[in-house]
Amino acid sequence: MKENKLETTFSNKVLNQYSPAQMDKITNFIKKKFGGRGEGLICHELKSDNIHVDVDVTSNEDNQHLVTFGMGSMEMCNYLVLGKDELKRLEILFNVSLDYEMTNEEKLLLANELMRIAKYPYRENTFFGPGHTINASKEFKEKFGYDYFLFFLPIEKIKLGKLGYVYFIPLIPIYEKEREWMVKNNSFEWLYAMDDLDAAILIDKKREMFIP
Repeated sequence: MKENKLETTFSNKVLNQYSPAQMDKITNFIKKKFGGRGEGLICHELKSDNIHVDVDVTSNEDNQHLVTFGMGSMEMCNYLVLGKDELKRLEILFNVSLDYEMTNEEKLLLANELMRIAKYPYRENTFFGPGHTINASKEFKEKFGYDYFLFFLPIEKIKLGKLGYVYFIPLIPIYEKEREWMVKNNSFEWLYAMDDLDAAILIDKKREMFIP
């Protein structure tokens, strides 16, 4: 009898993804920490490289969130030590205000932006952490007006057995001149000097450029 082979939608390069048990644990964690009143899964990759990344949409009493799950299944080639924490595994997220009604096109744009950024450490043999910046895509710049993203401090973490801790880090949209200031000075000084980080972290809110 000929053996039936399961067909996979993943490319041969995909070697890292959460186990079903880890996936259940991290999705439940996202619902608990970021709210369960969202639409749920918005993007599921049909073909992936290195890691398989999905994006979930949730909301709570504070904001709407687009959160990756899958980035943390692969340890970054390097990592940042922040106090007692070793940030080897990350999931990243965007915050959107509750009163902003995202169109389906905007949701897909933001989800694709998160998935693009999530692949960067493994494609470029580098790592991410608080204070790092990365270019926004042309499509994001045209829609929201910002040029870069700044990695904020980790706001949540979950322990996934032998994988260790996975940290959740929001991305803050910033302008080109703000990034130029950070390169010459210090991105943490920019964060500490910002009066209203709650507003600055929102993807959908246009704000004045801030140079300390």
